[in-house]
Amino acid sequence: MSNEGPATIEAATVVKPQDARLQMFGEFWHYFSVNKGAVIGLFVFALLILIAIFAPLLAPHSPDDQFRDFFLT
Repeated sequence: MSNEGPATIEAATVVKPQDARLQMFGEFWHYFSVNKGAVIGLFVFALLILIAIFAPLLAPHSPDDQFRDFFLT
């Protein structure tokens, strides 16, 4: 038996909570961007949100106004 002295433990690097969050987001984004279905779904979702935001510009007429004279003839 050799007497090497007390066991030494290497110090671990301390990660700040902010860095840990960024690292977790980076890992999430990596796995998310690899999944083609998820990327297409995000694109469709973002497109629907943009359509909802710009709906007054896309359809300037009020949805309450209807052309009913055509149906009464």
